[in-house]
Amino acid sequence: MRIKENIAFDSVGEALKKYASIELLLYQNKIDQALISLESFAEPQEKWMAAEEAFTQNLTVLKSQGTDSVLVKISGPLNTASIMDDVYWLEANIRMKRGEFTESILLLQKIVTDYPEDVLADDAFFLEGDIYERQIKDKDKAMEIYREFLNKFPGSVFAAEARKRFRTLRGDFGNQNP
Repeated sequence: MRIKENIAFDSVGEALKKYASIELLLYQNKIDQALISLESFAEPQEKWMAAEEAFTQNLTVLKSQGTDSVLVKISGPLNTASIMDDVYWLEANIRMKRGEFTESILLLQKIVTDYPEDVLADDAFFLEGDIYERQIKDKDKAMEIYREFLNKFPGSVFAAEARKRFRTLRGDFGNQNP
C-alpha cells in the first residue's frame, strides 16, 4: 500500500528507498540512528549525477567533475512530499515508545493538519486521543479529541472505539475504569 500510494510522485523511488533504509535501521534495533534519519528525511541532499540529467531537471550544480558528472543539491520536500505522512507516523510511534509523548502528539497533529485526506489521518487523530487518555492522563483533552474525531471521521474503523472511550471518560458506565 505504501508503494502504491507514493510511487506516482516518486517514480524513481528515492523517497521509498530512504524510508526502507530507516525501517531496516529499526529492524536492526538502531533506534537512535533511525530517529536521526527520520528528522533529516526532507532536508535537501547532495548527489552526484550525469551533467545532462542535472541540466534537464534544472538542478543547481554545486561542483562538476569533468564534463560528465556534477554534484547537485536536490531539495527534499519536492521529492518526499507524498511520503511525509508515513515518516511522521513512524517517528511519532518511535517517540511514543520512548515516552516522548509531547513530541509524538506534535507529529500526529502534523499528519491530521497537513494530510487530512490521507489513510493515516484518522489513525493519527485517534492515537492522539489515546495518548492523552492513557499516557498523559488528561481526561478533558482526551474527551475533546474523541468528540472531534467522531465529527471528522464518522466512518473510521476507530469510530466505535472512540465513542466507547468518550462515553467511559464522561462517566456513562458508572465507576468502571477505561
